[in-house]
Amino acid sequence: MPVPTSPLPALLPVLLLAAPLQAEDMAEMPPAAIGEIPGPALEQALQVTVRLTDLDTREEFLGSGFVYGPEALVVTNAHVAGEHEQLAAHFGSESDEWVMHLRRLALDRARDLAVYRMTEPFDLPTLRAADTPPRVGEPLFALGAPLGLGQSLSGGHLSHPARQVDPAVPQRYYQHDAATNPGSSGGPLVTAAGKVVGVNARIADGSRLFNGVAYAVPIAQVDRLIAGELPEVPSLGLSLRPLTLRMHHLLDPRLPGRVLVETVIPESPAARAGLRPGDILLRAGTRELFRPGDLAFALEERHGAMLELAYYRPGATPDGAFPETLKVTLHLAAAAAPLSLAPVARLPLGLTLSEDRRRVTGVAPDSAAFAAGLAEGDRIEAVNGDTAARLDPAHLDGAVLLRLSREGRSLHILLDPAAEPSLKRPVTGNALDPDVIPF
Repeated sequence: MPVPTSPLPALLPVLLLAAPLQAEDMAEMPPAAIGEIPGPALEQALQVTVRLTDLDTREEFLGSGFVYGPEALVVTNAHVAGEHEQLAAHFGSESDEWVMHLRRLALDRARDLAVYRMTEPFDLPTLRAADTPPRVGEPLFALGAPLGLGQSLSGGHLSHPARQVDPAVPQRYYQHDAATNPGSSGGPLVTAAGKVVGVNARIADGSRLFNGVAYAVPIAQVDRLIAGELPEVPSLGLSLRPLTLRMHHLLDPRLPGRVLVETVIPESPAARAGLRPGDILLRAGTRELFRPGDLAFALEERHGAMLELAYYRPGATPDGAFPETLKVTLHLAAAAAPLSLAPVARLPLGLTLSEDRRRVTGVAPDSAAFAAGLAEGDRIEAVNGDTAARLDPAHLDGAVLLRLSREGRSLHILLDPAAEPSLKRPVTGNALDPDVIPF
């Protein structure tokens, strides 16, 4: 293993005389608290936190990582690793840096994890997992290279123990408030005793810099990836949206269910199983579905390549009859990259319909239809779940839930004649509806 020409520098002047720590010393390290000078445990954790670069002549900075476990594997995020089969790990500070080359061992893009193996022996103490998950309010420290500044440490606390950030992925993150910024991704989140609890992965959506909300992948997920125990995330070819109470009332207030099928892609596993836009999902396997993200965990819990879904189809039974709960079996192919649906185009509306009242033919700005997101050319497939109903704009005295066909895709829009046009609505280009979750 390459060694520095002088002892690794400590983080703070008061610790400059500290000797390099041995693995057996880790258990005796006193913990540090927020607001205090970091103790030896955190100093040691910084020694095995690395900056990652590519191996070409530019040595482009990619993000952070850390040396983990008895095999001295280097852990980072998949979005940091990108397509690189090999990386360079930079240890130490700018004045006393040394480098190890890495080869990729495991990758999970859905869960944003990557693991690399060093090409030469490594004999410094490595980070080890905490014995128990962190508790809300527990002090935690984010280590890494924010904005490329290596050997950086920031402190905070656990804010929430299990936040599902991406509803299409069966993973709950630790939410914390230790400052992280671009470049922090892949660095460890550690306790005051220097034990790792997670891999810093992202900050709040829409934020370029830290705003008090950061997310880390639990270290248990890394252990599962190394052991080959993380099932792949399959693509179903459908997108879901949460069924709000208002939408639910418009379809049929008697019915259970909180997850609405928005889109089904032709020839996908969902389409071959017989699912259609407008279906309402009740259960997947043994898991009740209360929100779209529940389906991701049902997929992870499945046994084999099939998953039974219970659902009902509004309008499929005579008026007054309670709809029958239907069942369908999804035959899942090998996992692929998550299917990305085309973004929903939010175009202005003038609610003028064709003679058969099936197609939007005119658009008027600053109208309720514009606020809802209807667009010229939209075809109305169902009104409040009824495929035989026709929309009558002249006598519309309450909100209706429309299932539309637009450019070969289906979508649901809540049209409320009392709604006020929103200045925040995009009127040109594309906009992704955050309520719609592709699987």
